[in-house]
Amino acid sequence: MAEERFLETVLRTERLTEREWLALIEERRLDVGSWIPQISSVKLSTFPCIDRRAEGRGFIPVDTKAFPNREHLNVRGIFERKPPRSTSDDWSFYIIGFLANYSWILASVQIHASSEGVERVDMAKLEVAAPAHIVELTKMSYGDLWFMLGHAVEDLAKKRREELERLTALEQRVKLQNQMVVAIETDRKVMG
Repeated sequence: MAEERFLETVLRTERLTEREWLALIEERRLDVGSWIPQISSVKLSTFPCIDRRAEGRGFIPVDTKAFPNREHLNVRGIFERKPPRSTSDDWSFYIIGFLANYSWILASVQIHASSEGVERVDMAKLEVAAPAHIVELTKMSYGDLWFMLGHAVEDLAKKRREELERLTALEQRVKLQNQMVVAIETDRKVMG
């Protein structure tokens, strides 16, 4: 979205309409899509659904072995869990994803539990989904989707700044060491 159109859309007092949110999300989708390989190395097939590190068990990923539609399981993306809905011992939640192929996906995940804890995490359904469909099913807002992509960009920028700081420090150390070695070698040649 051209900067001028963006400003016209957001610099006002009334709330954004659904149509305006969808336009903002589409523009951000196009901006962020090419950065996914740098933003995330996570694939849906390895996305940690449940954090059990406190119990010494690590993360429990989704069991996708029996899942028939495997097309999107190994594509890198940005993923977010929508909090669980409980039904007795079993509960479920959604994983919302934006993939490197520029598509949105929605996975429905079923957790099977017992008195000993989580037994299994199954993916019940995986579909390519439009933002409107994701919002309708998950009760997320359009802003949640938009900010999901924005936070991923912010995280990457922070990581890159930290990497640049470490690289700059290394570069300065290497330059100093090079100068010291050159000085020693030059002195040796003059004296020898």
